Parts: sequence; C-alpha cells; structure tokens
Amino acid sequence: MRRSLSCLAVLAAASSAAGQAAPPRAPGAAPAAATKHGDATDDLDDDDVAPPAKVAAPSKAEPDRGAKPKALPPPVVPRADEQEPRPVFGAGATEAERHLEIGPDFGIWSRPAKGETVEYAPGFAWGAHVRAELLPFLGLRAYFDNSTHAVDVPRGALGLDGTQIEQPDLQVFQLGARLEPTFMPAPTLRLWAGVGVAWARATAPAPSSTGAMQIRHADRSGVFLEYSGALGATWDFVPRWLAATLSVSGGLLTDPSGDLFDEAPVNDGAGGTAKMGGLPEFSASYVAQLGVGLIL
Repeated sequence: MRRSLSCLAVLAAASSAAGQAAPPRAPGAAPAAATKHGDATDDLDDDDVAPPAKVAAPSKAEPDRGAKPKALPPPVVPRADEQEPRPVFGAGATEAERHLEIGPDFGIWSRPAKGETVEYAPGFAWGAHVRAELLPFLGLRAYFDNSTHAVDVPRGALGLDGTQIEQPDLQVFQLGARLEPTFMPAPTLRLWAGVGVAWARATAPAPSSTGAMQIRHADRSGVFLEYSGALGATWDFVPRWLAATLSVSGGLLTDPSGDLFDEAPVNDGAGGTAKMGGLPEFSASYVAQLGVGLIL
C-alpha cells in the first residue's frame, strides 16, 4: 500500500514539474511553426510573433467605381453631300461644286423703231453667256448677243421723194453684264431676277434704191446703251453638268450716236447729191431666250 502511494506521489510531482516548464500561451497567439532544414526541425521561439497577413492590392484592371466616366467628344457635323435626303437650303448642297456656267444662247429679239415711218422687225438672236456664283443667292452674268432685224422703208421716206430705198438687215452686236439675285426652291432649280447694262453697236449695210434716184452710199453704224431688267429660271437637267435657262427681258435704250442715225449726203446717180435722212433710233428692247450651260 505504501508502495502504491509512493508511485502516485512521484507521478504527481513529475506532472507538476512539466507544467511549470512550459510557459502559458498568449491569447490569440499562433502556434509555433516548424521549419525543416535537411533532416533537422527547428521550432520557433515562444517569444516570436507571426507577421501580419498582407492585404492584396486592388487589380488595376478593375474599374474604380467611384471615378466619373470620361465624356465622349461631340459627333462630327456631316457634310451636306453626305446627308440623306440631301438638304434643299443647306449651304454647299450644290453651290460648293458650282462656280461657273458657260454656254450658248438663242432667242428672238425685238427692237422697235421710234416713229411710224420706218419699221424694224423682230429677229433671230444668238450669243453666249458666262454666269459666276458670287454668293449662294447672287449670280453675275456676262453675255454677248448678235441679232438681225429686217428694215422696212416706205417709198419716198428718208427725204428722198419718188425713191424706194432697199435697206439690208441691221446687224446688232451687244455686250453686257447683269446681277441676278437668285432663289432656290430645289437643288436643281434656280429662279432669278436681274438688272444690268449693255453696250451695243448697230450696223446698216449700204442701201440700194429704185425710182427717181439711184443713190450710192457706204455702210453706216451707230452705238447706244441699254439698261435692262430680266426674269429667268435655270434648271440643272443633268445635275452638276448641264443646265438650261429660259429668260425674258426688257430694256430702255439711251445715248444713241453715230452716222446711222444722222442725215448724210448721197450721190443721186446723175452727178448730183441729195440729202438722205438717218434711220430712226430704237425705242425699246425686248428678248426671249433659251440658253444651255456647262456647269464648271
């Protein structure tokens, strides 16, 4: 019995000594880690503290939800020729390509004579024009025209009693310019009104006569100015290539001068001379024309 109690006392003393040899573990402390080096294992000292765990940095690929999105640039304004349907009054719809229009003109020209004795008949006219686009709503037209007018001289007129004068057709050449304010109801249609001025020269070939006197005389000519107004419409029947223009105009003639309108001495065919009156001045000018133009 005594031996048993002695064994129990020895075991209790050994257990108490083992408990005093191991110090208590701090609260929350991690257990000691062991590292292997070769075949040996080293335990961490009880006083060592495990380093704090590293926090992973946010990925650069992830968007910052707190940042504001970048503003997009404004859209580019489309050109007029890129818009569908194409604008009617948009700047540059056709004006951007249209700089000049050049082509021939044909029509009927009337230039009545002053007075009731000699008459000038309407005649065929031909010519050409160049129209420049100064602004989308304003054009400048330069033109020239040639026209012929039959002349009817009654017997005994121009101061030659008993003599019939046969006067060949008058030839009239005119060179002018006109400003044309323009309205475009459609990209291929232009309506315009114009005001302009022109210089003209009329030539009368040498006349012949029958009756009491056989006169002989050279060609005569005269010049004058014409101030005119016009109305017209231009249609691009082949867009950006060909255009047709229909116009009417009227004008007042001023400042006539030259031997065409003056009295002149003529040879009477019998060795003497006589006085032949000049042809009458023009009272007005009227024309209806059709023109075709190449768009440049």
